[in-house]
Amino acid sequence: MARCHVCNISKHWKHFVEGSLLNKTRNTHLRCKDCLLCPGCNKLKNANKFSGQSKTCTTCNTLWTCKPCGQSFLADMFDALNLDNHQNRIRMDFLVCKRCRVDGYNPRDTTDYPCECCGAKGCGLFEKVELEEYKKACADKKPKMVCKTCSIAYERLKTTWTTISKKRTRTRRIRRCSTHIVIFVEQCHFPFYALYVF
Repeated sequence: MARCHVCNISKHWKHFVEGSLLNKTRNTHLRCKDCLLCPGCNKLKNANKFSGQSKTCTTCNTLWTCKPCGQSFLADMFDALNLDNHQNRIRMDFLVCKRCRVDGYNPRDTTDYPCECCGAKGCGLFEKVELEEYKKACADKKPKMVCKTCSIAYERLKTTWTTISKKRTRTRRIRRCSTHIVIFVEQCHFPFYALYVF
């Protein structure tokens, strides 16, 4: 029988890694097999991956910095594969949090690309052809780009405007529907195209 220093329970020797019992005098903290499972990442890890009597591994306890936004988060805000590749000496991928992944950023390309309507976005929210033209262009002659989200919003706005224009005359349309269009534009963050439609 031996007592685990993490869960503080006396257990049979079968519940411990054989090497840890043989080197009991060398190890400052004896850890059973159940405590080798990190609750943060749900992975079995070696005893040297834990700090002292901590139940979670050093990877989950460490604050990691996201490359695109520059903010620090715990490991649960990152993809497990992204963390593994970041710690791999051969790959050393950039860390990208879950929020930035929604904005189109990925570990291979963390560059900000400007959208004319909503600001900076990642490469995943732009069309490949449009993105290649932007990269090839000179610094002073960069073409204007619109992300996929804003393009969809513009198409919806255009469809709504066409439907309204068919049902009402021009004077009544401007007087009665201008409020609805302005609200729709503010929700979609699309003032640039709203001026163009009017």
